[in-house]
Amino acid sequence: MTRLISSDLDPRQRYNLLTNIVIPRPIALVTTVDKAGGRNAAPFSFFNAVCGNPPTVILGINRDDPAREKDTVANIQDTGEFVVNLVAQEMLEKMTVCEVDVPAHVDELNLADIEVEPSATVSVPRLVQTPASLECRLR
Repeated sequence: MTRLISSDLDPRQRYNLLTNIVIPRPIALVTTVDKAGGRNAAPFSFFNAVCGNPPTVILGINRDDPAREKDTVANIQDTGEFVVNLVAQEMLEKMTVCEVDVPAHVDELNLADIEVEPSATVSVPRLVQTPASLECRLR
């Protein structure tokens, strides 16, 4: 059976169709910091490994407002660093708190009461309660 993701569908319908076709799909809670050190956390279901040498992951970040970059994008562009944290089942409720659209200066990690620790190779914190964290630099 062939399913077409048509431009005749609205963006939400296209998203729902795509996310129901491409499964299983891991969820990442991506942490970043802004130039002033303010923390940000946002969940992404569009990420994956794309190369083993050098180890490379890709994030697919929707742009909901054409006039404004998402905080995650702005922070990665400004600092060149981010951490991809895999979401464990027991973290789902806290992760959904990070989905809420809040002003850039609001720390989603505090809102969701998520514990972090320093990363080993980047200035962005990683989650304590995660099966794996990938400390990343923008390429």
